[in-house]
Order: sequence, then structure tokens, then C-alpha cells
Amino acid sequence: MTRNLTEELLAAFHDDVLVGDLMHPKRNEYPEDFVDYFRRRVQKTGKEKSHVLLVSTTSDDAGNEVVTGFGDWIRQGETTKGGDHLTATTDPEVSKNRAADPKQIDVFERSAPFTKHHWTGPRAETWYLDLLAVHPDYQRRGFGRMLVEWGVRKANEDKVCASVIAAEEAEHLYQACGFKGVGWATEGEGNPLFGMRGGRIMFVDRQP
Repeated sequence: MTRNLTEELLAAFHDDVLVGDLMHPKRNEYPEDFVDYFRRRVQKTGKEKSHVLLVSTTSDDAGNEVVTGFGDWIRQGETTKGGDHLTATTDPEVSKNRAADPKQIDVFERSAPFTKHHWTGPRAETWYLDLLAVHPDYQRRGFGRMLVEWGVRKANEDKVCASVIAAEEAEHLYQACGFKGVGWATEGEGNPLFGMRGGRIMFVDRQP
């Protein structure tokens, strides 16, 4: 299953301006290294209790199960000690990742100090959507929404908020699921993400 998941992630993020263009500029030259980056990430997060990994599937014409998408929700906050936002992308084997720019592979973590103030006060406790990927062949068919709505329901059950940093093309999906923008992950003098497209910080606030 891990191999299938990484292939779906590869297809979904290949043209992404951050994970693709910025972090992995040589992904076409070294496609296996790009796949391995996601494989390590799935294996790493799957071992952490604060993460819930979701998979969406469907059946092909032959009746075989096909992975269509993947979501990684993280329970975070001061009481859960689930970790800080934007920390799951660290790649301990970056020296082996020929597809990556070693100066940019940790760009999300370096940008975290510019945005962490949004996850304070009533928004300190959250279910955070760290990763959402739907294979291009199965987009706009409800799989992404299903993966997003799981976290919104879970946040409501736990009486905490749900949060995400949205790619530009996914903002409409999150808005349809009740998320509202509160800021940008690209803001702040010295922010390594400054000037990048997308990166809207969005929340579904805690329900009374």
C-alpha cells in the first residue's frame, strides 16, 4: 500500500509550486528520488500517534481497488503535545535525494515562525491537515472533499478547530467544507515563502 500511496502523491504534487518546483527542481531527472521522499514521509508519519492517515479508493473497470487520494491529519495543541504545524516535511535522508534542492527541502519548517501565532488562543487546539493529495485522474469527483470533511467532523467531535495551509488551487475545496481564511503563510519580512503563490491559512473554528 505504501508504494501506491507514494505514487498517488507523486502524481498530485508533481506540478506543485512548493513541493515540486521549489523543493524538488530535479524531480523529472530523478523521479525515483521524488517518490522515495514521499515514501519516507508516509512511513515516518504513520508511526506517530498524533497522525491519522486516510486513504480514499475506488474500483477500476476490472473490479480492482485503486488508491485515489491520501490525507494526513494531525492532532496538535498545547495539551496533546502533537507537535507544531509545518514540521512533518523534515527529510533525514535529504543527502540521498537528488531530486531536491538541499537549501529548500526544509522551507516549510523555516517559515513556521512567521505563521505559528495563528495557532494560539482558541485556535491552539486543532486537527491540522498536513497533507492532502488526490490523483489528477480522480480530482473533482468528491475524494478530496471526503478526506477533508473527516477532519472537520473529528474537530467538531473533539470541540477543537480544524486548520490547513491551502494550495492556491485547493482554496475553493476548503471553503466548501467550511474553512475561512485568516492569513497567509507567505507573509512576514524574511519569510522564505515570501512571494510564493497560495499558502492561505484557513480555519474551521471550534463549534460551541
